[in-house]
Amino acid sequence: MTHADYAKELNAFSYKTEDLKIDDVSDETMLRIRIGRLYYALFHRIINELPDMQASTSSSQHSQVESRLERYASNGHTGRVHRLFKDLKTLRVWADYQVDRPIPKHNMTVLLKKTYTAINSKKIFP
Repeated sequence: MTHADYAKELNAFSYKTEDLKIDDVSDETMLRIRIGRLYYALFHRIINELPDMQASTSSSQHSQVESRLERYASNGHTGRVHRLFKDLKTLRVWADYQVDRPIPKHNMTVLLKKTYTAINSKKIFP
């Protein structure tokens, strides 16, 4: 499986779990899971174009991805992906670590569409 394939499957998971109800799992927990999967869908799609980062297991890998995107942020498409990555990263931090905080303002429909567009684009970097 490639990083791009994995990205597409994670994105599909986020779409298909929108109305999924599981006993003993709250709607908020499902939202947190979906946000995390969207973030990682985009993350894996991005590193699909960064072979030097694919083998890394460093926790700084996420910051490195953001820095690479920022370098090309003046490019229209890469700039949009950069903003989406930052938004999803902020939401993922909430989803994974800020369990005592209220849900940040977001629009899941827009996040799903933007992530779908980004991960299905031919190239992220110019």
